[in-house]
This record gives sequence, structure tokens and C-alpha cells, in this order.
Amino acid sequence: MDKKLQATFDRLKKEQSELNSRMLKLAKFCDTEKYKELPEPDRNDLRIQYNIMFTYNLILIKRITSMEIQVAMNKDSIKKNKKVK
Repeated sequence: MDKKLQATFDRLKKEQSELNSRMLKLAKFCDTEKYKELPEPDRNDLRIQYNIMFTYNLILIKRITSMEIQVAMNKDSIKKNKKVK
């Protein structure tokens, strides 16, 4: 993997990890009495926020997986080209 692609990959992995951590914290908060005491509009906003975070997390995972597949395919292609020569 070239340096630019590696930097992008590392940034995506870090962002996904941080987002996942924030999602877990929000999910835990939503199971507390403090959450239940919030006004309904605030609880609704937090549910919407979690759902958006969840969707964004899926997109990050998809991008990371796509990059991993691309790198694996490139490695296979290089191995095959070396065998042909």
C-alpha cells in the first residue's frame, strides 16, 4: 500500500474506532435514569443522533473493507505477474 493510501486507511480506521467508542457511550447513557428524565424532544434528538452515527459507522466500515479488498487484490495481481515472468 502506498503512503498516501496508507494514511487514508489509517485515518479511516481511527475515525471509525473513535465513532464506535462515542456510540457505545451514547448507548450506555440511553440506559440511565438521567436519560429517562430528559424531556421527550431531547431523548428523540439523541435517538436520531445515534441512528445517524450508526449509519456513518457503517459507511466507514464499508470504505475500510473496500480498501482492504483493493489492497489484497493488488497483492494477488503482483504475485501472479511475478509468476508469469
